[in-house]
Amino acid sequence: MRKRLEQTLAPSFTALAPTSIPADDRHADLGGMAEGFDDKAQEEDMKALVVYYSRSGNTKAVAELIAAAIPADLEPLVEIGVNRKGLLGYLGAGRGGVFKKKSTLQTPSKDPVNYDLVFIGTPVWGWNLAPAVRSYMGQTNFGSAPVALFCTMGGSGQDKAFASMRAEAPNANVIGEMAVEAAAITNPVALQQKIEDWVKGLAPEPESAT
Repeated sequence: MRKRLEQTLAPSFTALAPTSIPADDRHADLGGMAEGFDDKAQEEDMKALVVYYSRSGNTKAVAELIAAAIPADLEPLVEIGVNRKGLLGYLGAGRGGVFKKKSTLQTPSKDPVNYDLVFIGTPVWGWNLAPAVRSYMGQTNFGSAPVALFCTMGGSGQDKAFASMRAEAPNANVIGEMAVEAAAITNPVALQQKIEDWVKGLAPEPESAT
């Protein structure tokens, strides 16, 4: 699997990305950075999926960078009947994390069992995962696909969030975790390198014969 990951990782887009994003643009869609990647990387056999929920745009930004690096399909989770905008939405998000709430989701369009590698991302709310991701983890069959978890956060809470994700999907084959602080998203070049290093490390080096 390691060889397939290394072959599939798209070339670094240092030349394509600015060294920083202005504060008012830091949640902008970063998917366009994938333009110019080597076409061969797009044709590799390994299929990857990035599933995520994002309120402010942080988790979306990380998900898009992961999808650009692999490359992978994107599956944003959409809640039904919940308004997360504004101050009330922010407060409700925190309560949802603290009290381990779940939410009703629009039916995802992609089935993880059809993929070779699945990434799942959540913001950390109230030192826990978002209700949308809690629902997704609990209701989804991942089959034998390796699952890698990631989260975005203000500064802490990743351990509890990852533990909850694992608990909601005890049969998932979780192979790795990555936490990203919100401040790191202002430097997509450094973040992309962190992501590439993480992805390469998901599959251990094969043991040499003795």
